[in-house]
Amino acid sequence: MMLLVVLLVITTLYLLLLLLKSKLPWRICTICVAVSITWAGLLAAYHMGWFGNGLLPALLMGQSITGIYYLFEKRVPRPLLVFRLPFLLSITYFFYSALTLQAHLWAVLFLAGLWLCGLLLYAH
Repeated sequence: MMLLVVLLVITTLYLLLLLLKSKLPWRICTICVAVSITWAGLLAAYHMGWFGNGLLPALLMGQSITGIYYLFEKRVPRPLLVFRLPFLLSITYFFYSALTLQAHLWAVLFLAGLWLCGLLLYAH
């Protein structure tokens, strides 16, 4: 039943945002915003103990990760695409940390090394 509620919330937000979109001065992806608002609300409820299913916000967060990655890939100049993997894994780490409320030193060090490798490739 909760899945149906989440699908209805996303649909309602999407339709409302479509109506508001023409009145806003900036372009927004209405699906992206509807999904993001939904997972942010679910994540807050999950961390406050009001919502016991971490899977739904995690799935929606995965959709946002994909959208952010595609936006990065679309907007960044071609030479900077060498940073695709570090960028994708960094936003994955960020979202995972938001879900678990834990920092992982080894993951941060690994990501720093990956960014450094990307910088070295970019410099050549």
